Amino acid sequence: MSVTAAEKYADVLYEWAEERDAVQEAEESLNRMEQFIEQSEDFRLIWLHPVLPASTKKKILEPVLDDQISPGMWGFISLIMERRREKLLPAIAGELRERILRARGVEPVDVYAADDIPEDLREQLNRVLSERESTEVILRYHQNPELLGGLVVRIGDLKIDGSLRNRLRKLRRVLSAGTDVQMPTRRDE
Repeated sequence: MSVTAAEKYADVLYEWAEERDAVQEAEESLNRMEQFIEQSEDFRLIWLHPVLPASTKKKILEPVLDDQISPGMWGFISLIMERRREKLLPAIAGELRERILRARGVEPVDVYAADDIPEDLREQLNRVLSERESTEVILRYHQNPELLGGLVVRIGDLKIDGSLRNRLRKLRRVLSAGTDVQMPTRRDE
């Protein structure tokens, strides 16, 4: 499995923050950065500007961020700007959150469904996956209409695909293989 740049930055940030007992501070600082990027068009334009040198960005953004993030986190943000990795910030923040959850003994699980999942099914899924993983899980739901129905569950590197789209794909492979496979009918059941 290849490690992405965002994962590498998150690893370094997590280790740095853990050594200084500043994990929560790092998470809060990245959350504030994401809020600035989402909520301020001017901030976003400067942050993501492809030609503006890092030194200029720092001069503009430092007064804005001065009381919003710690000096150590300013160093990390500066490093991202110097390396021209500004677009990675949301991915780095997400990876950092995953490391924090795992350190707390919570396994993040992504659940993809074509439609919204009813609350009773969410509770049941949470219970089953917590038992399966022998740890507390936090379910993150994503809608993907392309699945047509069913669920796709991702736990770390494991993918459990119970989607209708996957079942149809398997059926198509069987039918296109041209074998003499007998398809069961209602009478055969």
